[in-house]
Amino acid sequence: MTLSFKRMIITGAAAAICGQALAYGSWQEQYKYQVPASQNLRGYGAVSTESATWITPGSANVRVMTFACANDKKASTLIGKFLADLTLSTGVKDIQIKVGDKTIPAKQTSSDAVFVGCLDGMTAKIISSDSLSALTDFLQAKPDIASGAVKSAPYPAFLDRFDRYGWGAY
Repeated sequence: MTLSFKRMIITGAAAAICGQALAYGSWQEQYKYQVPASQNLRGYGAVSTESATWITPGSANVRVMTFACANDKKASTLIGKFLADLTLSTGVKDIQIKVGDKTIPAKQTSSDAVFVGCLDGMTAKIISSDSLSALTDFLQAKPDIASGAVKSAPYPAFLDRFDRYGWGAY
């Protein structure tokens, strides 16, 4: 194959991917990719991931990470550990996002990034944005995406051994 033919194939593939973008209100899915579960992670099991980024014409963006876990307990472990570790960062506070008649628990960092953790059976989801207003607008346009939002979730204590309690002698 010639170099120009390869470029044409790559350009055509990129156009096809971009052409399949979904739209909700002014929000458009910019890209999505999936990573299959390839290893069994201690404490989490096998986890496959789907990542999507949504944008508006004004360049606001929201990221949605969806994790397919082996069971409900593993999904709880993933979200629980993520939210717990996030709270270890300086300046992270619990907030509530009002969407219609719902109140969604979230965490906001000192740099104004906002995170929502959701559980739905064997699926865990992290919805995030650099701006509270962008995330609120996104959730107004797509309210069901944050179903199962939790402030915290249980996870095994052994996952905290080194990041919370330091080294120990056994």
